[in-house]
Amino acid sequence: MIHQPGKRLKNREDRAEDKSFNRPVSAIRVEVEDAIGGLKPSHIISDIYRHRRADFEDQVLPTAAGLHNFRMSMRAARK
Repeated sequence: MIHQPGKRLKNREDRAEDKSFNRPVSAIRVEVEDAIGGLKPSHIISDIYRHRRADFEDQVLPTAAGLHNFRMSMRAARK
């Protein structure tokens, strides 16, 4: 299910109902964008991949996600 935050109309103030809906939607969006941004240092995710092995491309994203989760756990352990 997709929830998209509402846009504010030109020259009008947001209503309280709009703000109360947009806040949790935006919070989820920020978490998702941070997770995607955390994968991008693994350049194999963001660059064009031209390898010929059939199953290799399916293994790249879980491996990059695992490395990102490991980096995040190490960062949390240092604090």
